[in-house]
Amino acid sequence: MGRVSVEQNRWAVSHLDVQPTDHVLEIGCGPGLGIAFLSKLATKGLVVGVDPSSVVMRQAKKRNATGIGSGRVELRHGAMPSLPFGDSQFDKVLSVNNVMLWPSPEVSMNEARRVLKPGGRLVVTLTPMWVKSFQDVEDISREIVALVNQAEFINVSVDLRKDMKPAGSLTVMARNALLE
Repeated sequence: MGRVSVEQNRWAVSHLDVQPTDHVLEIGCGPGLGIAFLSKLATKGLVVGVDPSSVVMRQAKKRNATGIGSGRVELRHGAMPSLPFGDSQFDKVLSVNNVMLWPSPEVSMNEARRVLKPGGRLVVTLTPMWVKSFQDVEDISREIVALVNQAEFINVSVDLRKDMKPAGSLTVMARNALLE
């Protein structure tokens, strides 16, 4: 993993305010770097990663073997827009660098809301490698905010960083307003 990926995952996780007993889902967990950071915070909870790739899931399992062995980390195959979880299972949901890969973005964002407990926190972080300017990053953040608002999340906010290569990074945060 490159330095930017490590820094970006730490930055993304820092927006979740993970508590020791939280149940946290990372959508598109890749090789499990975010999972490793999350499991250090949810020490009495559960951290679950889902990804469609068998290759990166093997890497994630190796990186998180201790957490898996203790029962505090689970890794599953799965992808948007059909997550293999029941309604309202997670206190926090995280996505790092994969929201642009979600099929049917509106349906997928509603799926993220479905698995999130009422009042739960959503964090979507993206460093768009294809952009040329920070203005492009700001434009993409507005598109993600529109998706989050359309899915009826509340307390939506954005954090932007100009120092991430190539042109910046964004994090969109929100709360699930659904009632049980």
